[in-house]
Amino acid sequence: MIGSDILTQYHLTPRGWEAGNLPKDWVETWTRRVFEDLRYGREEVHWHCEWASPDVTRADRDALRVSTIKSCGSPLAAVG
Repeated sequence: MIGSDILTQYHLTPRGWEAGNLPKDWVETWTRRVFEDLRYGREEVHWHCEWASPDVTRADRDALRVSTIKSCGSPLAAVG
């Protein structure tokens, strides 16, 4: 395949999603991979959770994700 990969990391914090530098109070890190297939003119987007805080329960992380989506949107809107 002829194309390019674009990787961006997003960190979930009590303030919402932050890209780039690692905040001190993050509870999850997700990587978004966008593969641009130049041969067929299409784009594939994949999300992968790279890390989750062992100090925060799954239910609390889920609730935080839902609350940030309601308040400021989410880079994970593509995750089904």
